[in-house]
Amino acid sequence: MTIKERNKLFKEFFENECLGTLTLKGGDYAGDLDANQNFKRIAKALALSQYQVWSVYFNKHVDAVNNSIKRNPLRPERQAEGIKESLKDIINYAGILLSMLEEDKYVDQLEAIMDKVNGKITYHEEARKEMDEQYKEALNENLT
Repeated sequence: MTIKERNKLFKEFFENECLGTLTLKGGDYAGDLDANQNFKRIAKALALSQYQVWSVYFNKHVDAVNNSIKRNPLRPERQAEGIKESLKDIINYAGILLSMLEEDKYVDQLEAIMDKVNGKITYHEEARKEMDEQYKEALNENLT
């Protein structure tokens, strides 16, 4: 198989198989608003990180493929579902991890902005308190 043929195979597999499954299962597990909600929900329930939950799900599929290769090194097959299903899930879980990392990067950026905003608010509150103190001192000096 040439690189061009392999790229075509992967593109067709991804577009025709992976994306449909990702959309269908994602809606079942997470709903429409937060695509990664199920990882967060289970992480909270089990006192784990969302990445640890992801790792368990991902490695389940990797383990199934590895067992298929171990059972039949020359032509791996899965007994319960085709190996193609496991490969589809592995690809989708890789994409899910990418989305979780990207989401965390966005959250980090928001937190940094909020820290700056909070820092400015704190600075202004402290400056106002200092001005109030100076005003009170000046008022007291003028009254005495």
